[in-house]
Amino acid sequence: MNLLNRIFVLMQLIALVVLAPIFIVLLLFSRRVLRNLFEPTFAQLSTEAPGPNGAQALCIGILTVLAGFSVLMILLEVQRGGPRRLRIQSVQGAELLMSSDAITQQLEYTLDALTDVIKVKPRIQSAGKGVDAFIELWTTANVDVAQKT
Repeated sequence: MNLLNRIFVLMQLIALVVLAPIFIVLLLFSRRVLRNLFEPTFAQLSTEAPGPNGAQALCIGILTVLAGFSVLMILLEVQRGGPRRLRIQSVQGAELLMSSDAITQQLEYTLDALTDVIKVKPRIQSAGKGVDAFIELWTTANVDVAQKT
């Protein structure tokens, strides 16, 4: 369902990016045709002044902002980042890719099983060919931290 929603949003944004310049061109160069079609409602759009009037400038500004916003939304929608994967050297010498979430969950599970550990909060960072782990560890008051480490 998420993929279908993204496809629909992208189609709508692309349509808006394509239609906004077309409407701008129609507004600027087809004023007589527009006046004949929409005389009662949009009389201000078709003045005979050489340049665009206030109503035309407002419409052009709104359409330009919509087109720019659509381009920005397309870039944000297409450029989704996946889970961060870290390259890890195993004990046997093989390299493997693991997501940082998987490493964090494994550390939480393993360290939480230790005695006298109340809470674990690891943070994982890639460091060259390895991984740096910063671990916040809450323990009971009478624990020897050096020995527990």
